[in-house]
Amino acid sequence: MTRGLFYLRKVIPRPVKRVIQRLRFIPIDLWERIRGRDALTPPRSMIFVGDGDFRKVGEEFKTYFVELGGLAPDARVLEVGCGIGRMAVPLTGYLSSRGECHRFDIVAKGIKWRQARITPEFSKFRFLVSDICNDFYKSATGICSERSLKCNV
Repeated sequence: MTRGLFYLRKVIPRPVKRVIQRLRFIPIDLWERIRGRDALTPPRSMIFVGDGDFRKVGEEFKTYFVELGGLAPDARVLEVGCGIGRMAVPLTGYLSSRGECHRFDIVAKGIKWRQARITPEFSKFRFLVSDICNDFYKSATGICSERSLKCNV
C-alpha cells in the first residue's frame, strides 16, 4: 500500500496535487474561519511550503535565528524564497522599530496575501514577487535570464 501511494505521488502532476491539497483543507479552513483564525496565519489551503503547525514551526525557527544565528531585534533581514511568511510572522513581534524585513518569492499569491496582512500593520516588513526560475519553479514569462539582486539590507 505504501509503495502505491509513493508511486501516485510521483506520477500525479504538481498542479493536480495543489488542487487536491486545497480541496483537502477546505473543511479545516472553514472551521478555523468560523472559530476565528489569527489574522497573520494563512488558511491551510494557501500554505504551499512546509508541514506542521504554521505558528509553532515559525516560532521554533525564530529561536534558531536568535540563539544560533545571533539575530538581534534591530537586524535587517533578507529572506530569499519566503513562501507564505512562516518565518516572517514570529519576527513581527521580535524586531524592533529599527529592524527591517525584506522578503521575496516567486509565488505571487503568497506574496500578495502577506502584503495585505503583514505590511499594513508592520511597515518595515516588505514582500516582493520575483519572477525568477529554476528547475523546480518556472518563470511566469517562460524566459530565464541572469539577474543581479540589489537590496539595501
